Amino acid sequence: MKLTTSERQHGKPSVPVAVQRLRILQALMPPVRGLSMSSMAYNAFPDFKFRTPQGAALCISRTVRGMHDERLIRMADYGYSITDKGREYLAGEIKDSHAEGGKV
Repeated sequence: MKLTTSERQHGKPSVPVAVQRLRILQALMPPVRGLSMSSMAYNAFPDFKFRTPQGAALCISRTVRGMHDERLIRMADYGYSITDKGREYLAGEIKDSHAEGGKV
């Protein structure tokens, strides 16, 4: 049985990309060896249960690619780690959020 696109998409996590990026950068802030793609997906979508780690990694791959292209994260020995530019980006977002009275 072949599924339509909407049937395949049903139940997939839906979080704005900006929120995904902030959650990933926050997860990378403590000194860690590096996070795998699936670990970043679990941080970006904390309320979603993935069937497999590979599915989690696939779900977050486009967001991670954009962050890597912008040099917010880099490849490390055991996954990805945050760069200085990523720390600056996160600090700016947190500062903006506090100025608006919101939460990150």
